[in-house]
This record gives sequence, structure tokens and C-alpha cells, in this order.
Amino acid sequence: LERLELSECGIGTAGAAALAGALHGRSTLRAVTLQGNALDDSGAEAVAEAVGSLPGLTHLNMQRCDFGVSGAFALAAAIPACTALHTLNLAWCPLGCAGARAVAGAAGKCRVLRELGLEGCEI
Repeated sequence: LERLELSECGIGTAGAAALAGALHGRSTLRAVTLQGNALDDSGAEAVAEAVGSLPGLTHLNMQRCDFGVSGAFALAAAIPACTALHTLNLAWCPLGCAGARAVAGAAGKCRVLRELGLEGCEI
């Protein structure tokens, strides 16, 4: 599996936890799209744990999800482990200033990151 597209699938906290368990350590996975799901902070934290175990991940799209500051902090902690990540889209998630700052700071540690979407994040 190289690409997983689960946009607008109604995935919430329980679904995110199950998905994270299934994704953990999948070295061939390159792109994950979860945009438009009902991922709250707990869901984003579960996804972040899995993302940190995906060194080949190049694209992560979680725009228009429902997570805020603590979900953003969890993703920020996981991002540096994603050494191949070049596109991260968290647009329209209610991250606020603190969450956006944490993500941007972590993104600055990714040498190959070319695109960071934070528009509409209540900054």
C-alpha cells in the first residue's frame, strides 16, 4: 500500500485509533489523506503516533478536520520523524496560534518539506 485516501468518510476518534493501529510501521506508505473527517484531538493524537512510524511518508492531508491545539502538538511531535515529508496540509483545522506555531516549528526541522497548509486555522 502506497496511498491511502479516506476523505469525508466520517472517521472519528474510534476509527482513527483503529486506523492508526493498522498503519503503524507501514514502510511503503507514501500518502495519507484524511481530509474532512471528524477527527478531534484524540483522533489526531492517534494518527500522529502512526505518522511518526512512517519514514517514507511524503504527503499528509488532514485539512478540514476538527482537532485543535493538543492534536496539533501531537502532530508537531511526530513530524520530525517523517524525514521524507514534503507536503503537510492542516488547513481549516481549528489549531489556533499555539497549535499552528508548534506545527510550523516542527515543519522547519523537515529538510524536504515544500508545502505547509495552515490557512483558515484560526490563527
